[in-house]
Amino acid sequence: MGSSQSTLRKFSTAFVWTIENISKILSPTSVVECLNYSFNASPDKEDLQWKLGLHPFGDRDENRNYVSLFLSLDKSYKLSVEANIKFTIMNASLEESSFSNTTEKFTFLSTSQSKNCNSVGFSQFIERSKILDKSSKLIKDD
Repeated sequence: MGSSQSTLRKFSTAFVWTIENISKILSPTSVVECLNYSFNASPDKEDLQWKLGLHPFGDRDENRNYVSLFLSLDKSYKLSVEANIKFTIMNASLEESSFSNTTEKFTFLSTSQSKNCNSVGFSQFIERSKILDKSSKLIKDD
């Protein structure tokens, strides 16, 4: 009878996504629908690619006053991945602000298990006006 091996590895990582000219991107005259940023979170798994998607005017019409934020696993990854995810907006001094959302454990399914979008996030992550409010000190002079 054959045997199989299984490995469970836990690692924690944090990234800071700095978006230049964010006030212009969030302005009513902006034509930006979605900003995407792809990255690798594990040094020993080069094929484990992730993508952040930020929708400055929400991901749907009913969320147009909000910034939507999602994390997705690249469709080509062949294994399922479990993750706890925390999205936090840092202030202009790179300190955590009070604007944060956390997911419970989320399972990103492998391509063999799911043909659907494999993402987690928040359609109403933060009201756009709160980011643009100078008293929030979220935006450095950009």
